[in-house]
Amino acid sequence: MNPAMTQSELVQALEARHKEVGDYFSSLPEATLLADTAPKWNPAQHLIHLTRANSRIAQGFQARDALPNNDSGQIRSYEVVRETYIAALQQAPRELLDKNGAAVQVEAKSSQHQILEAYQQAGTGLRQAMQTWTEADLDAKAMPHPLLGLLSVREMLEFAVYHDLHHLEGVRKTLG
Repeated sequence: MNPAMTQSELVQALEARHKEVGDYFSSLPEATLLADTAPKWNPAQHLIHLTRANSRIAQGFQARDALPNNDSGQIRSYEVVRETYIAALQQAPRELLDKNGAAVQVEAKSSQHQILEAYQQAGTGLRQAMQTWTEADLDAKAMPHPLLGLLSVREMLEFAVYHDLHHLEGVRKTLG
């Protein structure tokens, strides 16, 4: 098993993933990005969800003292975090997924540019916020995840790297 990513590796992985996601979504025609695909999410809803998720994690970094300690001492690798998330998604109650999904709406008159700009700003904010923490800090504190419970901050960042890929792959698969 590979060890957990270092802070530098996390910054690089997040930056690469944010570029990959941004490039893909910006390559879509605006009509495709915003098309009504109910009951499934359209590409814009995926991007809005990722924007919110990255923003929430960045907010956690700013609330350093309010975060709980990582009492488990557990620090899992990217691969383990990814596999744990996939398994949790498969076991998650449909009501929880539906509730979280219903909260993601595209505001009227939103443009592709606005949605992409918000995503890029959230990604930049996350990468900047995490760089104020030391390697030890990333393991000492924890953040709550709705499906995975408390994760060390390092694990939450590993989750963020995978989470963006998970949604990118889902949109790619849907659009063909």
